[in-house]
Parts: sequence; C-alpha cells; structure tokens
Amino acid sequence: MATINATLNKGITPDDSVFVLKWTPLAASGDVGDAQSFAAYGDKTFIVTGTFTGTPTVVIEGCNDIVLGDWQPLSNRQGVSTPFTAAGVLTSQDKPAYVRPRLSAGTGGAAITITCALHRSDLAGSHF
Repeated sequence: MATINATLNKGITPDDSVFVLKWTPLAASGDVGDAQSFAAYGDKTFIVTGTFTGTPTVVIEGCNDIVLGDWQPLSNRQGVSTPFTAAGVLTSQDKPAYVRPRLSAGTGGAAITITCALHRSDLAGSHF
C-alpha cells in the first residue's frame, strides 16, 4: 500500500476558477491518493484512466474528519456510489471537506491516473 501525492495545476483559468488535481499512478490494492481539501471549489469532477491490469477497483472517497478517517464513497448526481473497474467519469453531488481516490481491489500491475477538476463558481464576474 502506497500513498500517492497529488499534483495541482492552477494554470487552467486566469481567474483561478478551475484547478486540476492529479494522482498517479495507483497500482496495487490499498494504494490511496493523499487527502485534498478545496472547500471553496464545491463542484468536483473525477476522471479515471489508465491500465486496469489485475482487475482493480477505484473508489472516490470523501470525509469530514481526517483524524477520525470516516472515509465514505462519493455519490454521482443520481445519488449512487460508483466504483470504477474501467475508465470513467464521476461528477459528485457530495461536498465533503476532504477527497481522495483509493484502489480497493486488484492483484497488481495496474497503472491508474485520477484527475479531479475543481470548479469554483462564486468568484466575482462568474455567470453560469
């Protein structure tokens, strides 16, 4: 089990209304992305890509108490928790204080990348 640190790309928009986090690679069962908190960026869209060798399952999780570690799977906009066994997209309806990806199954050999677009819509001049 390894903890994969996220990289942050702030150069997406000139007004910093969108950031992108990237965790890579998650490769073995038990690998987790480090916890990230961007509370002002309530809308989060996760994209899971990569090589799914060894039948891995990726779970996108959130928690509100990082010390307690009350991690729970995030739900899609229909309220359904959606683990990934292949590439896919999750736009979560949940807005926890912290988020992370976790590889919950698999026999090894995977090389999975998870990106998260963080959207902030409360900046002055933003009209969606």
